[in-house]
Amino acid sequence: MSGRWFSGSLFCLMVSAACFSLFPRWEPPNVVLIVIDDLRADHLTHAGYSRDTSPFLAELVARGTLFENTISQSSGTKTSVASLLSSMYPEAHGVRGAKAVLPESIETLPEVLKRHGYQTFAIHGNLWLEQRFGFDQGFDVFVFSHWYKNTFDAEKVNRRVVEWIDEKPRQPFFLYLHYMDVHSPWKPPADFDRFGPEAMDKYDGSISYLDSQLKRLYQELGARRLTENTWIVVTADHGEEFGEHGIYDVGHAMTLYREVLRVPLIFQHPEAPTGTRMDGQVRLIDVAPTVLDLLGIPIPDDMVGVSLGASVVFDEALHDSLEAFSQVGLNGVAPDKDLVAVTTKELKYILDFESGARELYDLTTDPKEMRNVADDNPALVRELEARARRFRAVEAAKRLGFVPGAEIDEELREQLRSLGYLR
Repeated sequence: MSGRWFSGSLFCLMVSAACFSLFPRWEPPNVVLIVIDDLRADHLTHAGYSRDTSPFLAELVARGTLFENTISQSSGTKTSVASLLSSMYPEAHGVRGAKAVLPESIETLPEVLKRHGYQTFAIHGNLWLEQRFGFDQGFDVFVFSHWYKNTFDAEKVNRRVVEWIDEKPRQPFFLYLHYMDVHSPWKPPADFDRFGPEAMDKYDGSISYLDSQLKRLYQELGARRLTENTWIVVTADHGEEFGEHGIYDVGHAMTLYREVLRVPLIFQHPEAPTGTRMDGQVRLIDVAPTVLDLLGIPIPDDMVGVSLGASVVFDEALHDSLEAFSQVGLNGVAPDKDLVAVTTKELKYILDFESGARELYDLTTDPKEMRNVADDNPALVRELEARARRFRAVEAAKRLGFVPGAEIDEELREQLRSLGYLR
C-alpha cells in the first residue's frame, strides 16, 4: 500500500458523518497511548496463548480494533520508542547507541499534538527514556522514576496518572504511559505469581499483574467519564526472547527474530467499530500517523508511516501488508552487530552489516523462524539484500545531522549494566 489513507483534516472532510458520531459535540478526543515494555504479542489471551495472562486486554480487543501482525522497528527500547514517537526508521533518527539523543529537529507525536492545543503528559520508569536522551520533547509534564530502584510499578504509575487527571488538566490531553512491569527482573506480586518458577513463568505472571492494573486505570478513567471521548491505544516497544533461537537464554535488543519484533497494537474508542481483527502486517511507525489522522490533524511530511485510520474507523481491511524494516546492534548489549531485518507477511530476511551473515525465513511454512533457507534461495537473497542496502542508504540520507551524545555517568552506567543493557 502506498501513501496515507487520509491526511489530517481531509479525514474529517471526507467522512464528516463518521467524525460527528465519533466525536460528540465536535470536541477533540483525548488520547491515552499505553506502551508496555517487553511485551511480546504471542503471550496474550486474545492471541490464543495457553495461559490466561491478559483478560482485560482481551476485553479491550473485543471493544476495539486489533492489528494482529504489528512489527516493531527495533528490539531495543530507546531505538523503538524513538521510531514510535517520530514515525521514522532508526537509520533516519539515529537513536541507536548508548549515548544517542533524539534530535530536537525531529518533530515527535507529542510535539505535533501540543502544537494543536493538546496538553501532554508522560510517565515512565525506563532509564533509556530519560530527559538526557531527548524523550521529554513535547511534554508539558514528564515524570520519570527508576522502575526497579524505586519500585515504580504499575500501581504507582496509575496513582500518579489519576492524581494528574484529578488536577483537572485542560482538555484535550495526550497521555504517554510507559509501564515496566513486564521487563526483567520479573517479580510479580504473590497473587499473580502462579505459573511456576522459571523465567517465562515469572514473565507471564508479570503480564497478568499489569493487565489487572490496566483494568483499574480504565475503570478510573470511566469513573471520571473520560472513556466517553478518549482513544485508548495499547502497544509495546518490543518483545522478549527465551532461548528460542539458542543464542541468548533471555533478553532483547540483541536479535531481530519474531519473538522480539512482534508486538500488540489495539485501538479503542466507544464510538468506533468493535471486535475488529486485522491480520495484515503493520508497523510501529504507523501508530503516530494513525493517531493524528483519527484526530483530524495533518500528518507531517517527515513521518514515513501510514495511517491505519480506515481500518480503525470503518472496519476496512488493509489493501496490502506493509513491508517492515527493523534495526538493532551497535548498542550496549550487541556492539559487534549491525542488523537490519526486512519483514513481509511471507518472508523475513536478516542481514548483519558487520559480519555479512544472512538469514532468510519462509514465514508461511516456518512462522517461528527456525529454518534458515538463505543458501537455498540465492536469487531471493540477492533481491532482499539489495532492498536492505537501498533502505539503509535512503534512510541514512534523511538523517538530520549528528547530535552530541548524552553524558553517561558511572551511576547510570551501573544501573544500565545491572539491567542487562550494557556489557
